Amino acid sequence: MHAVTRAVYQLYLEQYHQDTCNINRCDWNIAWIDRYGMNFLRTLQKHQKINYIPGIELLSKKKNFVRIVHYLTSRLQHHYAFVPLSWDLPRMYREFVQYHTVMSDMESTSSQDAQKPTYIVKPGASCQGSGIYLIQNPKDLRTRHPSTSIVVSKYIDNPLLIQNFKFDLRIYVLVTSSNPPRIYVFEEGLARFCTQTYEFPCASNLQSIYAHLTNYTINKTNRAGCGGEKKSQNTDNFKWSLSQLNEYLVAEYGARVCAGVWDRIHVIIVSTV
Repeated sequence: MHAVTRAVYQLYLEQYHQDTCNINRCDWNIAWIDRYGMNFLRTLQKHQKINYIPGIELLSKKKNFVRIVHYLTSRLQHHYAFVPLSWDLPRMYREFVQYHTVMSDMESTSSQDAQKPTYIVKPGASCQGSGIYLIQNPKDLRTRHPSTSIVVSKYIDNPLLIQNFKFDLRIYVLVTSSNPPRIYVFEEGLARFCTQTYEFPCASNLQSIYAHLTNYTINKTNRAGCGGEKKSQNTDNFKWSLSQLNEYLVAEYGARVCAGVWDRIHVIIVSTV
């Protein structure tokens, strides 16, 4: 919020606090708000801007995103194959159990050494890794209360690893218009690493959050990770810039493969927006 305040002063705008200004009546230009309603949006004038794209919660809330993906995959399945199978619970609990039953039967008949299917469970509207855990059976769900919305996804158990560590990408995308679509992708970003080496999920390591979850908020608490307590205090050990990641990918796989990866990422961004 400090950056927003500085920008206000640089633009020579006068700042009003919410407790001294009725946002529905004041003659204002920019509003930084946490919540809004449709009635408020209908009152906006051309000279007034807010810090939200109306409807963005359809993408930012996991439960809403899953519902949209289900709708799209029913019509454009091949275009959204990059999204793991997911279920919005409790609404889709029956479908989830049916899928698990079919997959378990297939695994048990194909080979005695077949791996059990693994799922990642996330709160429907949360962040920073809060409440996330792994299961291999619907019976292991921690809650089935109808008022509790959770998202269950098929766990990607064969991720690309760097030095045996799992990682994800934090890519910053700016959408300035939806009609016509206008999208900008920032060249820099973050690769966030786990702080414990990855192992294929099984009953004995499902609770190893530092090996399976890449959330920074979680991994910064692992004092024994990334080579010991001293190293774990240095975020450079489990955060890379995208420039560092690109250098690694080019060195390991070649420039053509690296460029192909980013081409696919750009397609995913456009498909998501």
